[in-house]
Amino acid sequence: TGIVRSLTVPDKFGAELSSLSIETGKSAISSWISESLLPANLELPERIDLRGRLSGNMNNANAALTLNSSFGLIRFQGRLNGIKQRSTARYELDLQELNMNVGQWIRDTSIGLIVASGTVKGQGFDPETINGEAAVRIQQASIKGYNYQQIEIAGSLNQQQYTAYMNSLDTN
Repeated sequence: TGIVRSLTVPDKFGAELSSLSIETGKSAISSWISESLLPANLELPERIDLRGRLSGNMNNANAALTLNSSFGLIRFQGRLNGIKQRSTARYELDLQELNMNVGQWIRDTSIGLIVASGTVKGQGFDPETINGEAAVRIQQASIKGYNYQQIEIAGSLNQQQYTAYMNSLDTN
C-alpha cells in the first residue's frame, strides 16, 4: 500500500510504501531476469517473503523491512540521507535480527547458519574520507565446520584509520 511518483523520471522518482508485501521466489524472479545478469555466486531461495515499509527518493531513503526466505530471516531498519553526495552521505542501519544460512545465498558450502544483530552508523562512501562505526553481536556462526558462538565486534573507521575491538565468549 502506498504511492510511487515519477517512476520513469529518475530525478523525480519517489515512493511512500507504508505497507510493502512481496511474495516471490527463484522461479518467478528467473522468469523475468536472466541469470546472466545476476552475480555467478548468487543463489536465489525458492521462497522469498519481503514485508515492511519503504519511503524515499533517489537521494534519501528510510526502510523497516523483514525478509523471510527458505534460507532464513533478516530484519532491519535504516536510513540513507544525501546518497548522491559520496563524501557527506549519512546512513544508519539497525540489523535487528539475522538468522540465515548465508552460505546458501552466496553458494559457499563452508558458511552455514549465522545468527547475529548489529548497528552501522556513518558518513560518506568515499574510502578516503569515510567516517563510521559498527557493532555486531554474533550469537552463532557456522564457518568451515566450526560453530562459533557469542562473539562481539565493535569498531570505527575515520579517514582510513580504523579501531576494532573483539570479545569472544566462545568456550571452544
